[in-house]
Amino acid sequence: MKKMNDVDFKDTIENVEIYFKNKDDHMKMTIKDRMILFRLSENLNQLNFSKKINISRSTICEIENGKNFPSTSCLIAIAKTFDNLNIEWLITGNGKMLKYEFIDSTEIFELIQTCNNKQRQEVHKMIKDKIYIDKLDEIISKTIKKVK
Repeated sequence: MKKMNDVDFKDTIENVEIYFKNKDDHMKMTIKDRMILFRLSENLNQLNFSKKINISRSTICEIENGKNFPSTSCLIAIAKTFDNLNIEWLITGNGKMLKYEFIDSTEIFELIQTCNNKQRQEVHKMIKDKIYIDKLDEIISKTIKKVK
């Protein structure tokens, strides 16, 4: 398997098929392979990935080159930063990479068209609540960073 580094970053998620040619190969992947695959799926190079999870780039490089196994604190940082990542998949290869899949806006629009007015109002409220919660999380995070 070709080693990944920042110079190779032009190999994005579309090129991952080069590394894992069929669906069953995900069970043969090691944690380092799954970490590379996930990082690429997020369109991050090693430096940006390391900054997001607040772990040194050299640590990420050592993990992805198979020199070290990710520490518990590294795995926790990844799980906290990327809440859609199925951490069990990252560690063991069991299950799907993502906890939930996103559907495209056209599909959402078509689904909403089949709803009655009450259901549409509920969907609208859920979207507003989600936006509010995301904004609140952002404000809290910024406040915590300022306090530190």
